[in-house]
Amino acid sequence: MDKRVGHGPPGRDHQKPHERGVVDLADARVRIRSRPKPSNESLLHELDEIRSLLDQGLSTEAKQRLATLISNARNFQSVLALARCALSTALEQQGHYRDSLAAVSMYESPESRAKLDAQTVSYLRVQIGLGYNYNGDHPKAIAMLQATLRDYAETGSVNLGPIYGALSRTYRSISEYPIARDFAQRALESFRQSGEWRGLADSYFGMGLSDMYEGDYESGLDNLEQALKLIGDRPAAHLLGRIYANMAGACWFLKRPQEGIDHLKKAITYYERTDHKTNAADGYNNLGINLILIGQWDRAQEALERALSLAKEVDERGAKVPMILDSLAFANHQTVCVAAGNHGSGTALVTGPATGFNVMAVGALGTDLSDPRYGYVASFSNTGPNDFYNPQTGVTTHGVRAAVSIAAPGTDLILPAYVGATGANGDTMVGEMRLRSLIAQSPDALVTELDSLLGTAWDEALEPYRTGCDGLQASWLSRGWG
Repeated sequence: MDKRVGHGPPGRDHQKPHERGVVDLADARVRIRSRPKPSNESLLHELDEIRSLLDQGLSTEAKQRLATLISNARNFQSVLALARCALSTALEQQGHYRDSLAAVSMYESPESRAKLDAQTVSYLRVQIGLGYNYNGDHPKAIAMLQATLRDYAETGSVNLGPIYGALSRTYRSISEYPIARDFAQRALESFRQSGEWRGLADSYFGMGLSDMYEGDYESGLDNLEQALKLIGDRPAAHLLGRIYANMAGACWFLKRPQEGIDHLKKAITYYERTDHKTNAADGYNNLGINLILIGQWDRAQEALERALSLAKEVDERGAKVPMILDSLAFANHQTVCVAAGNHGSGTALVTGPATGFNVMAVGALGTDLSDPRYGYVASFSNTGPNDFYNPQTGVTTHGVRAAVSIAAPGTDLILPAYVGATGANGDTMVGEMRLRSLIAQSPDALVTELDSLLGTAWDEALEPYRTGCDGLQASWLSRGWG
């Protein structure tokens, strides 16, 4: 038998692995074994790089790299736990608070943390407490964080700074600003001993916010300046944007709009380097408002239009859109009138953009067949009451805001939509051919048809308003601030 040399397709032994139609398990095992195994040091180095991404507000890339890190850290329990803390922080930055809590909730029981070192356990307990805080369960958050503080306060085995910082955040969430400031001060003292720049900057930031919420804007600015100095030239766009935005807020209350504009420009510069367009939209909106104060209307219009564009990219029906529409309406000396919306079988809460403070939200009334006509809200119309959010205190009061400004006929549109032809003096005009057609079709129904053509129903509905009679029942519609 002749051997074929150099002709035809190469044999199996000469094919590259990726060119074969079937995966060779033996080759696959060899390649897997040849890969460098992750070490504790290499995983911690990757975790440091991911934390740097979070400092920069690049939470999307951080989440992608954390997925790989969590997979590779299966046999390194402390690194795995710290990676899950970082994942929780990334989700928190994106506003996904339930997912943020879920990322670390498997460590809530003491048994799940039994094999971890004390410092890692304290980080986990802090992150779980913050998760409950951002999900609105403030009492549980405070209880968990206070218990963590008690467990470690006397041993000295862990840095207490993160615990104090988390308590400061939580007490700010419930408007207990003196307590929040006290915990931020304790966090600062703790981080001074360890020299962690992130903790030191965040502590000054917390003290500055507490000062501002209590009306001490000058002191707030001083503490925020200290936070800036501690960050220096480090790539921390996420925190830098928040610092400058809050400094602009302090300048607003101090009636120093030009300083506020300068701070907002810097805040926007940092926010646009991050993944969080909502923060940038807030910055442009506030910049527009400040530019209006100093009479720069054209620049204000540009800033507000940019804010609206960014907000719509995130969520066209989100809470930011009506806020920016408010600002645009003010900048153009206009009032915006928007439908309150229809809910069908769902919630009756009015949603954006009709929730704007300066927007007139129009609800729908029922039919002209009811007694009195249009005396009831249409079953499908959104009405509220909505929640009220106080931007100064950050507190939300549920179900107190009147969300509909005015109401219009909605179910039966025949009466409000009269389309008959009228003459110059307002008389209804019916053509000869139309009359002949009615007589030929149904002489008995002629009176009814003429009533419809002449608009008798509209005349009857408008008659009380023409005479101003004492029997007129006027409906006054009011809308509280906010």
